[in-house]
Amino acid sequence: MRRSRRAACRAFCCAPRRISAGCARSWPPTRRVQRSGRRPLVGIAWHTTNPKWGRLRNVPLADLTRALHAAGADMVVLQYGDCTAEVAALAAEGVAVALPPGLDRKDDLDGLAAQIAATDLVVTIDNATAHLAGALGHPVWVLLSHAPDWRWLVGRDDSPWYPSARLFRQPAAGDWRTPLDAVTGRLRALFP
Repeated sequence: MRRSRRAACRAFCCAPRRISAGCARSWPPTRRVQRSGRRPLVGIAWHTTNPKWGRLRNVPLADLTRALHAAGADMVVLQYGDCTAEVAALAAEGVAVALPPGLDRKDDLDGLAAQIAATDLVVTIDNATAHLAGALGHPVWVLLSHAPDWRWLVGRDDSPWYPSARLFRQPAAGDWRTPLDAVTGRLRALFP
């Protein structure tokens, strides 16, 4: 048994002498998002760059933020990539979404994990943010397309892989209104 474990460590280049805590981050992050009293802080991600399935999974940002804004949530961007223009367009319409500066949400997973931990809830599509929040055991609500990836199974609103996840599914292709209405209702019930 001992030999096989050592072989596995060598195969993955993680011998105990090589493991270091030198890159540890402070938790929660030092830069926190300003909150409005008792309103929930919801981290959001709405887009995937997956070339095959992205167009089916992506939720229009305006629809997502309006649903969460109607439920009384404060929002912070967890989406990777440059979304400054989209967030500015929403601000012009009176929907405030925090976009903390200085965090690379795609290549800095420690920073993204810290940002997730600073929220009350994450609402996202099926992308890396959903999996990271679920792996952290953080409350995450996943918006799923009508024909989701196999790992989300069918006919259920929970995930055996991520006990902290709740699934909100499209009843028909292209219908994001139904799952977004369900998210709004559930959020209002949790944070009256």
